[in-house]
Amino acid sequence: KGDVESFRQTPAGGLVTYLEKFGHQVVDYSNPKASHFVSLDHHKKALALVAEHVPLNKRVLVVQEPLVVQPANYSRQIQSKYGAIVSLTPATGGETLPWPQTNWPEMTLDKENREQDSVILVNANKSSFLPGSRYGLRRKVMHAFLRQGINFDLAGSGWDRRGLPQIKQNLIGIAYAIVNGFFPRLSEYSFPTKNHPLLHKHGVVGSKYELMATKDFAVVIENSQTYISEKLFDAVIAGCIPLFCGPRLSRFGIPEGVAVELPNRAEAFVDSYWSLTQQEKDLIRENGQLWLNSNDTISTWSQEPALKRLAQEISSKIS
Repeated sequence: KGDVESFRQTPAGGLVTYLEKFGHQVVDYSNPKASHFVSLDHHKKALALVAEHVPLNKRVLVVQEPLVVQPANYSRQIQSKYGAIVSLTPATGGETLPWPQTNWPEMTLDKENREQDSVILVNANKSSFLPGSRYGLRRKVMHAFLRQGINFDLAGSGWDRRGLPQIKQNLIGIAYAIVNGFFPRLSEYSFPTKNHPLLHKHGVVGSKYELMATKDFAVVIENSQTYISEKLFDAVIAGCIPLFCGPRLSRFGIPEGVAVELPNRAEAFVDSYWSLTQQEKDLIRENGQLWLNSNDTISTWSQEPALKRLAQEISSKIS
């Protein structure tokens, strides 16, 4: 929103601190004396405000969100309005920086309180009609487990949405796709989530880690196939078996064996659920904890090193 002091209080606020350490003065975008412009994802209003006094070669676009969330980031017309692009997703091409992860808590993984063969999904119920969306896959996976008679825990906002709010959510998503030049993928239309005796809805929870730590499997479906956000980390932190659909983990330097990597097919999640032995599950958990607590992971993905690296990259573009 351009309010530097408010941004400083957010989890990513350390970015401001690092930019200041690199010799830059960070001001609100409304400040007419600003010499450079850095936009964390495209911000139409901010760009219009600074365009008159910040030349093209002093504008930097930081691509955080994938196309299904922020399509303007990927528009050639929009990108042409910036002199440089820094990316947290390989979809834009070039070098990709790691997504800064909120510093994860140390957890005592109590086997006694973990419900064997239980499954959880922690995500808001969203709709996107843009290419590459995986929001609909989450709903399909949930229904696939329920059809197999498997208890399914669901946490996050929007799962009780119905009636006019549900219709409005879909219409906004369809309009958003059209405005951004895409034919809407109507197969992503979101219908109200029906109650089911095996479906346990928790709504928005205070601690996703504590809830997930009581479950055996976690369904981890990235918003798109182009980046790694916090979702995989959440599952591994909680000691769950991640049933993962997203980009190849090796593309991001994440070793095989920390998750079950699955295709964009709901039945594949259920098949893996049934086929994994206890020995295989224990090995995935062990691999996940070794990866999470390794020096390489901490120095690459944890918040402070990742924000410092991002600030360095931004600084190199505006110096």
